[in-house]
Amino acid sequence: MKATEPALLNKLYLLLKRKVEYAVADARTGEKRVADAQRVLKELDEAVGAGESGISSEKLATLSPENITERLQRLRRALREFDDDDGPDEPAHLMSDAYASNTSIILLTIFGAAGIAGLAWMAFRYWDVAVPGKNGEHEPREAVVLVMVMLFGALGAFVHWTKSLSRYVGNRKLKRSWIVYYLLMPFEGAALAAILYLLLRVGALGPQTTTGNLNVIGMYSFAALVGLFSKHALEKLAEVFSTLFTGIKTRDSLDSAPKDEPGQDSEK
Repeated sequence: MKATEPALLNKLYLLLKRKVEYAVADARTGEKRVADAQRVLKELDEAVGAGESGISSEKLATLSPENITERLQRLRRALREFDDDDGPDEPAHLMSDAYASNTSIILLTIFGAAGIAGLAWMAFRYWDVAVPGKNGEHEPREAVVLVMVMLFGALGAFVHWTKSLSRYVGNRKLKRSWIVYYLLMPFEGAALAAILYLLLRVGALGPQTTTGNLNVIGMYSFAALVGLFSKHALEKLAEVFSTLFTGIKTRDSLDSAPKDEPGQDSEK
């Protein structure tokens, strides 16, 4: 045992005690976290008779080095858990720190597979009217091309959906709070593909270019990749706009939050 551990034990005890008192008065910290911290404090109070001023040096002297080390670890863990913002304490809350249920996992799997199958069938069904004829006998209408771009963007998002879902379920780390992320993923992929297509249409490709002169198959492939890697596409757009509009800060950024977004290969 280090010579500083008894003094550190007293400091951590007082720190946790003050945090609990403030949380009780403020009434905004979850009840479960407050109760867990109070239980740790009560156990220490009963063991060494700690009071408002902390643990006296006489009481600390009666504790064995192993006892001090063990209680120091428990206080550190209690402080870490007390400060950990793990969402609402209500078990039924969608944003609680709980794993997705079996029903949710099965439904997400079915929706993901059905989304891929349905969109792939739609792409096959309307392919002839969405690409130029072999001899240029017809050109796809602008509206048809835009719809197909959105369709392939959603298809790429569904592929991302199934890949991410299988990875997180396989690692036993799928939390309930990510269900909304999966449900919105196809809409995000479709909208992002449409936005990038329109930017390319009026920029690099030129608005005067007709659909007959477009490499629409290449555009559909690009749209699918945008849906599949929507996070990368959004980051690239953010870089472009941060360069154009420097000095503007948004208030909805979660850059400081843990980057535990499902489907990130670097993490799983």
